[in-house]
Amino acid sequence: MLRNRLPFVLVICAFLLTLGSLSPAFAAESTDYVVMFDESNFDIDEARASLEASGGTIINDYLEEIGIAIVRTNTLNFVGAASSTHGLSTIAENVQINFGENVVTPAHAYSLADLTDSPYGNIATPSLANLPNADLNPGGVTDPTLAAAYAPLQWNMRVMETERAWAEGHLGDPNVTVAVLDSGVDWTHPEVAGTIDTDRSRSFVPEEEALIQELFPGAFPFADLHFHGTFHAAIIACRSLVTACVAPNTTIVGIKVLDQTLSGNAAAMVNGIMYAARIKVDVLAITFAKKLDRSIPEERQAFQAIRRALLHAWDRGVFVAADGGADVFIGGVDADEDGAQAFFPAQGTRQNVTVSSVGKDNLTANFSNWGSSLIVAAGPGGHFAGGAGDEPGNHVLSPCSRFSTLIPSCQTPTDEDPVRWVFIIGPSVASAHVAGVAALVDSTRGGAIHGSWLRSRLLRNSDDLGEPGFDNRYGRGRINAYKAVTLP
Repeated sequence: MLRNRLPFVLVICAFLLTLGSLSPAFAAESTDYVVMFDESNFDIDEARASLEASGGTIINDYLEEIGIAIVRTNTLNFVGAASSTHGLSTIAENVQINFGENVVTPAHAYSLADLTDSPYGNIATPSLANLPNADLNPGGVTDPTLAAAYAPLQWNMRVMETERAWAEGHLGDPNVTVAVLDSGVDWTHPEVAGTIDTDRSRSFVPEEEALIQELFPGAFPFADLHFHGTFHAAIIACRSLVTACVAPNTTIVGIKVLDQTLSGNAAAMVNGIMYAARIKVDVLAITFAKKLDRSIPEERQAFQAIRRALLHAWDRGVFVAADGGADVFIGGVDADEDGAQAFFPAQGTRQNVTVSSVGKDNLTANFSNWGSSLIVAAGPGGHFAGGAGDEPGNHVLSPCSRFSTLIPSCQTPTDEDPVRWVFIIGPSVASAHVAGVAALVDSTRGGAIHGSWLRSRLLRNSDDLGEPGFDNRYGRGRINAYKAVTLP
């Protein structure tokens, strides 16, 4: 009897195997892809339908604006199936990039009491409640020079002649918004409390949200678990309690694209830049950078996708200040030397003002990258101790996030002494200063100045350092806040 049924069983098995070969193969975990189309030669509806039919789900759709979609799929043959889509340019996995490799963690987080006796200088007031600007509402700063650390420690503000700009009433307009693309922000730190627009701040790092709730229940998803984002945001706008900032009365939107290790992916950065453009920020500060290899498809794709997003923001009138990158361990490199390398995310989009780091002695930092294809200007970012003119005072002071897991001592230690500040250096610091000056200039017209005009005005009125005219280390020169707000 079994012998008679055997041919029938074999037929059924063969039929089932055939069905299996016609069905898509699925992976255990999904993968995200950055999909780019030829902007001048594709149909949006057809592209969406094809990506879906190929087994993908579009999780971020920028096809209409820049011809890019972020697609999630667990279909193993998704790339092959989608490759025949009309107008497709490239498909590559959403690459993860560690920007924290070249960031030196501060050795010490300073309390207000510590700053009365720091190796970089000292301040006189060990109590937050007794600080001159303590009673002012956010956005109501009238004299940033009253900040406790300004006179002894903040050479970075003085070299840009920011004090002269403040003295003439240029303190920023709350209607001018600066987006800081980084590791998030700490909206609770007294130095920046009230200057952060928590309604419009966003996180594009969903994988860190559970950890935030575990460690800090009730905190916003854009909480800064590193310190980098908070540090740079407070250079731009603040309450001028301990540290003065460039444009104290402007508004900050924190856009979190990097996690607690300063790692992030291309999709998060595209999302962050496109979000900044959509909510119509005036200035975008990109305070991180990393060298990528354009011969690697995923890294080349990331570079090209970010370039499209930045050009879109530029078209919307956003001024972009960007970190020119550095290598604190082996020294900066010449960006013009190797065409295969690119300093992500800023190089290749000349509309950005990409900056190098300069100390108070006017020397560029030896770790700061250079090259005419990269550097547009310079800003006060400091440099290391040890070389000519590299005294410790070349570091820059700014607040540390109270959510920091990298520097646990920055988390609230005691009720009497609740907050911390740190010293760091680098072109990321320089880029925050440049963003602040752009916001200060834009505030003279209530935020109505297009980014292209802001760029021209800042560069035209910069301090020419190094070789006369444009050079590959200082670009057009170090940005000067006073000249930028007072000269045409």
